[in-house]
Amino acid sequence: MHSNKENILRLLLSGQEETIILGLQLTQSLTINVSDFLDDIDILCEWWLGNCQRYGVYDKLVKISLVKEIIRPNAQISCIPSQIKYMSNLKELVLYKNQLHSLPCEIGDLYNLSWLDISENQLSHIPETIGKLANLEELNLSTNRLQTLPDTMINLNNLQSLDLKNNPLPDSEKNRIQTLLPDCKINF
Repeated sequence: MHSNKENILRLLLSGQEETIILGLQLTQSLTINVSDFLDDIDILCEWWLGNCQRYGVYDKLVKISLVKEIIRPNAQISCIPSQIKYMSNLKELVLYKNQLHSLPCEIGDLYNLSWLDISENQLSHIPETIGKLANLEELNLSTNRLQTLPDTMINLNNLQSLDLKNNPLPDSEKNRIQTLLPDCKINF
């Protein structure tokens, strides 16, 4: 048996009966864990963009801001939609072993994000906006194609762990990163 929270999310993801969704009174106190039944982040964002724009109900659906975590390893995800910025309560984003080539600048709008694992992708660039993730504690960028990180990383005051193993970082960049983040445990 599913809880009401799960049923609401299942209804949101099903794309069925949009008029029922319009009548829901969702609040910030509702917590939804989508990792168990979210088939793909793209499905959520496509539904959400298509239907929300069509019905003009961004505010009534609280912009999908109730999602707390997305854990989708090895799911063949090739991009993160810019609409992820509406997931303002997202705390954990785990997308390792996917097909990501880039991150949207909007990743910096996830102010509550504390854990970001985008290891084992094909990332060659990290957007400057990553420096806006003030609550980020763990960042795994291992096994990508990174040769440099943005200077804005200096703003990640709560970052405790940064994994950069298996990236083609030159020694000069490794030294620069250690200078930017002196209190962070960094694995090269």
